[in-house]
Amino acid sequence: MSAFLILINNAPQMPVYHTKLGEALEQRGHQVYYAYSDHLPFLTDHISPEGKKVFVFSSYFREHYKTAVVPEKYRGINLWETFYADYDRFFVNYRFKPRGHGYYEALMANMVSFFDDIFTTCSIDYFIYENISNSFAHVCYQVGALNNVGFLGYCVSRMPGRFEIQTERFNTVQLFSHAYDNVEMSEVPESVMKDIDTYLDRYEEDKIPTYHSFSHPLSYKTSLIKKYVSGEKVRMFTSGFKYLRKYGADVKYSFPVHNPVKMYTHFFFRQLNRKLKIFRSRWIFDKVKPEGNYFVFPMQMKPESSTSVWARHFVDEISLIKNIAFNLPFGTLLYVKEHFVNLGNLPFEVYQELKRIPNVRLVHPLEPNKPLLQHSLGIITLTSTMGFEALMMGKMVVAFGDIFYKKHPLCISVKSFEDLYTIFSAIKKDNGKVRDINRRFLAAYYNCTYEGNVNYIAYGSFDPERFTVPMVQAISAITARKQTEVVREEDTLDVVNV
Repeated sequence: MSAFLILINNAPQMPVYHTKLGEALEQRGHQVYYAYSDHLPFLTDHISPEGKKVFVFSSYFREHYKTAVVPEKYRGINLWETFYADYDRFFVNYRFKPRGHGYYEALMANMVSFFDDIFTTCSIDYFIYENISNSFAHVCYQVGALNNVGFLGYCVSRMPGRFEIQTERFNTVQLFSHAYDNVEMSEVPESVMKDIDTYLDRYEEDKIPTYHSFSHPLSYKTSLIKKYVSGEKVRMFTSGFKYLRKYGADVKYSFPVHNPVKMYTHFFFRQLNRKLKIFRSRWIFDKVKPEGNYFVFPMQMKPESSTSVWARHFVDEISLIKNIAFNLPFGTLLYVKEHFVNLGNLPFEVYQELKRIPNVRLVHPLEPNKPLLQHSLGIITLTSTMGFEALMMGKMVVAFGDIFYKKHPLCISVKSFEDLYTIFSAIKKDNGKVRDINRRFLAAYYNCTYEGNVNYIAYGSFDPERFTVPMVQAISAITARKQTEVVREEDTLDVVNV
């Protein structure tokens, strides 16, 4: 049996589903501990800590605010790197007002000590979260790595009906690379190859198969009335006031929530302003025709782990687009297409800045991807799913971030701007038949994924088992495999000792 630490913050529905996951693991005989970022979920989601092994960071931070120091063991961690995702989310994208000097140094020192205390007293084997997307999870990962604590992070797969369990902070780069190098096509079950061929056949249809839904709850199409005039929002605001009354002393230390009532109010007006910006920007997109020489640059949904963590050095997309545009061969255009979920979140000045670049064209977010990709030279991206889709269509991809598909033979991984002109100049439209390459690629990817749906936010009704059952099965498979590896290693050591 194993000991798990489950991280919980205030993301929608996460507290309930993660608690149910913990209970499911306990039913199998595992030990389960919970690390909450603050006390808010106890009120918003009516979760009781009674009978559970619970640690709450905001209380720890308040108690040790002036005394915490980073232990010598962890001085080698790049702590500002772990903080970057929160900086990008709350100060850059959400425009929250930062705290005074010294606060963030104390925050990071306390976060390190908080997880150090847990790992040194509870003998944790794995911690569970989504992919690494904030400082709370990132620090846990770094501290855990120095205490032999494994990471199990779930996310939706690009292949329908499956999901990934990530064991690396940069998604599944190493795991997939090993799977791709070692896949034996003759050993792949016929049923799996049939699913892969059916999936590839769909790229011959009018639309590209995608796991993104246009009814995404974060989409600009979501009604403000439906989103905010609801029993759920009333419950959240009411819980926010209760939180202030009960845990008011923790407000300063409840990073990044602080005052939940102000936060909820901020998000409402942010969404209202978003609607106004969408109306204002509806004429700014260019009429584009899929002809001539051009690359496509998909602007990704922000802020996300796929940008703030996996592509931190290139997350300033305006700067990146400029460096790309001014290194394109003369006569080649760059079609910039914003993610439909992110429409209206960017300042209007961003669109104006992009329009000033002579070889850039702004594509409307709802423009169909298939013809755009089909007639392009290829995709230039951070870590976008559109890069994956382009590879399945036999198009070249230039990727700046750490993404698993950079192992694909048609993907060029770059870490600087120096050689961009040479790279772009060598790319041609037709890369020949790549069906066999993609079959091998997807066979390896299939081996890195698990059957089921862990996207509980998209569930139409409350159904924890749809999340917990496939998660427990995947976790059991991973821990059993890990245990086998440990036994083999011990056997090898015994032979050496003999």
